[in-house]
Amino acid sequence: NALPEGYAPAKVAERLNEVAHKVIAVRGNCDSEVDQMLLHFPITAPWQQVLLEKQRLFLTHGHLFGPENLPALNQNDVLVYGHTHLPVAEQRGEI
Repeated sequence: NALPEGYAPAKVAERLNEVAHKVIAVRGNCDSEVDQMLLHFPITAPWQQVLLEKQRLFLTHGHLFGPENLPALNQNDVLVYGHTHLPVAEQRGEI
């Protein structure tokens, strides 16, 4: 199979490495050890948590956890995922 025009993962990794100190990443369903070898920050965690004052953001790709398979969340927690590649913002109960 031919690669799409402009497909340049090494260049993407180079640009991401420039801002590595600002990146919080989670492993996606197509990320591999080879991808990790190019990057200067970890991408192998299935999920991450970010605390903003008293609110927790649960970050995940979406193939393991998502709206139909929720992780353990508390009231006012925010689930952030992107597996579907479609923008959605919704509230379900207190989450």
